[in-house]
Amino acid sequence: MTLQQLEYIVAVDTYRHFSRAAEACGVTQPTLSLQVIKLEEELGLPIFDRKANPLRPTVAGELLLKQASAAVRMTRQIKETALKVLNQNQGEVYLGMSSSVAPYLLPPLVQYMRKSCPDVEIHCLESNRSELLGKLRRGEIDMAVMPDYNDASDLLAIPLYTENIIAYLPPLHPFLSMEEVPVSLLKNEHVWGYYEMRKIIADSVEEEVIINETEFENGSLFTLVALSEANGGIMVAPQTIIDVMRLERYTNLRPLVDPVPQRHIQLYIRQDYVMEQMLNVVGQAVCQVVPEPMLDEHLRKFGIRL
Repeated sequence: MTLQQLEYIVAVDTYRHFSRAAEACGVTQPTLSLQVIKLEEELGLPIFDRKANPLRPTVAGELLLKQASAAVRMTRQIKETALKVLNQNQGEVYLGMSSSVAPYLLPPLVQYMRKSCPDVEIHCLESNRSELLGKLRRGEIDMAVMPDYNDASDLLAIPLYTENIIAYLPPLHPFLSMEEVPVSLLKNEHVWGYYEMRKIIADSVEEEVIINETEFENGSLFTLVALSEANGGIMVAPQTIIDVMRLERYTNLRPLVDPVPQRHIQLYIRQDYVMEQMLNVVGQAVCQVVPEPMLDEHLRKFGIRL
């Protein structure tokens, strides 16, 4: 049994396709398939059900893959630790980001990291929170930037920044005459937006806020803008939408007040993650692209300490 064989079966499990797994590993499909077969012969049992469509692990394979993933992850961490000792900003980082954060933070963050740390290879994944948490726990990504839900006590959460939640009002909405919209007025409105932001608003007032029955955990906020314009109702969004909102819609944005609803963005890692310097590469990039008043004070002054 070799580490390379373990990397191959983890790749097959990730892509559920031998050709795509081979491409991701930088080898030919026959080479990868042969090594998987050799490992199965050594173990005396099949790891994958090749008759299934799509391909999937066997029951025994599921157990083996959990250990293989842990072994591959630990090997990567050993390499990262060596880089840390050498004090070099190089290596790979697998960064996940929730869809309610990525449109605003990910493009400038990647741009800054490519310029300031050209030897760091960045792999990015935009997805919903549940998928990111699963991949983080399985070691398929190193870190994830997401809003704080207080539902990941098994992970380490590093505060990055806090931002206000604001409202987008469709054309001709009566609230357009206001400079600020009290949150309490939303109790008579349909509210479009990601579940996490609507929940923050509902929790910020004593009176129950009527929210739209349609749930959103992924996808473009501009789809929600279109839904608001077509169906009426207010769309709630993070204040960073201002940076990417087209000019003709900019005047439809209003701050929410009494109280000002906010969400906290955190960087999540596993308890066993040791690459402090790589965390600080990402942390420094966040400090460069997020307005200073929004940044966590500890991150801004001291960086990240494990």
